[in-house]
Amino acid sequence: MSLSRKTFSSSLWHTSAAVVEKIISLSVYVLVARQIGVEEFGHVVFCFLVLEFYNFMAGFGVKENIIRTKSLSDTFINTSFWIMFLIGGLLSTVTYFAIAPIVQSYSPGPMSEILKTLSLIPILSAINTVFVGVLQRDFDYKKLAFRGVISSGMSGLVGVSLAFNEFGAYALVGARYTYVLLNLLILFILTRLKISLTFNIKEAKSIFRFGLPIMLSQAVSFLGGKSMEIIAVSALGSVALGLIDVGKKFITTIYQMFLTPMNAVSLSYFSRVEEKFDAFTKIVTVVSFILIPLIFTIGFYAEELTFLFFGSGWLKSSLVTKLLAFGVLASCSGWFINNLLISLNEVKLVLYFNIFTLCLNIMTALIAVNFGLYVYILSLVVLLSFTEGVKLWVLKVKYGFNLLQFILQIIKPLTAAGFMVFAYYISSLALSSAEAIGQSMFGLLCYLFLNALLGLFIYGSFCYVLFRREIVFFVSELKV
Repeated sequence: MSLSRKTFSSSLWHTSAAVVEKIISLSVYVLVARQIGVEEFGHVVFCFLVLEFYNFMAGFGVKENIIRTKSLSDTFINTSFWIMFLIGGLLSTVTYFAIAPIVQSYSPGPMSEILKTLSLIPILSAINTVFVGVLQRDFDYKKLAFRGVISSGMSGLVGVSLAFNEFGAYALVGARYTYVLLNLLILFILTRLKISLTFNIKEAKSIFRFGLPIMLSQAVSFLGGKSMEIIAVSALGSVALGLIDVGKKFITTIYQMFLTPMNAVSLSYFSRVEEKFDAFTKIVTVVSFILIPLIFTIGFYAEELTFLFFGSGWLKSSLVTKLLAFGVLASCSGWFINNLLISLNEVKLVLYFNIFTLCLNIMTALIAVNFGLYVYILSLVVLLSFTEGVKLWVLKVKYGFNLLQFILQIIKPLTAAGFMVFAYYISSLALSSAEAIGQSMFGLLCYLFLNALLGLFIYGSFCYVLFRREIVFFVSELKV
């Protein structure tokens, strides 16, 4: 099987599992959001934000190191495992004995108790990293997909059951523990790794040398990417954080369905292919072809989708969704640049990029937050496009990356999606969503479904005209 075909097959398995996982997790999320108030939901979002930061910290580049290492020994695996165990254990201890009490002193309420309950998640997630890295290294995404579907299915059952029994925020906690524990068990069975007490100092030094810049860059990247939430909760309160999280949910779910799986596969692909920049352009083009129409559709019908899933109490978050949809183009390229640079052994450049992005995000956010929530979000979307453009320009200057060819490829799905949105606008003149809502919930569903079919037809037609040669080339390459 050719590398292109293997990459496509791996992406398909990983994406299929991600779709199932996110649909299930979204159902639990929606049920909990409908049960509790905006402010309380903002508290829950903050707790999971802390955990997400830990996931970036605990990774320590071990998964990436396993994928890129040419000769993988048992000693390397065991040393990586115990490093992950120590880092994860440290983060779990800090959460329970330091972070939770600090949160309680500043904001008395349920947040500190939720953090204490979630304190074992960092160590379990850290250990999972080693097993995932081994399977990704071998392009064994079928096993990863199986693991994801089983874990998410069971966690969804637990979460939905708890939500229906009105456990509120703890439905999300129960779902998260079920997912992580089943993940660990299934990965241990699938990889059949024999973990021993072996710990090699020389290997550990090598892991730390590679991992420290990765960890720092990932932590900085997280802070830059989540500066919207961090500054919002600090300056505007937990209500704003809840609105942002719900407003982001549709778009981030789509990204996690498609970009996250492709991102995982891309490092393995970039590490093995000779023409890395051509591979980067191909991946971003294919992803843009899928994601741009999806995100534009979500942005156009944000109000209707918010009402349908979350209810009228969350309609203010629909404008957040509309604004974030404009960042899709920058997101398509931004998700893969770091892996491209890691495959080129440019780990420090990744760190510099992330520090640059973080500094600009913080400065922009601190100014824009004074003008209200929506101006604040719009400014960060504009900044995202600017920073990703700078990164592409650096690649052009440093490596001779063909930026013009890259732009010409991206313009095609963007143009087709523009005609699709225009068709949506014409359709809305004939029948507004307000009329559909006024008729019934079924009327709203029919309205959205028929417009989605219209958009698919328009987008597909224009893509066939503008994008035909690239599609034929891509399909023929997969048959090799």
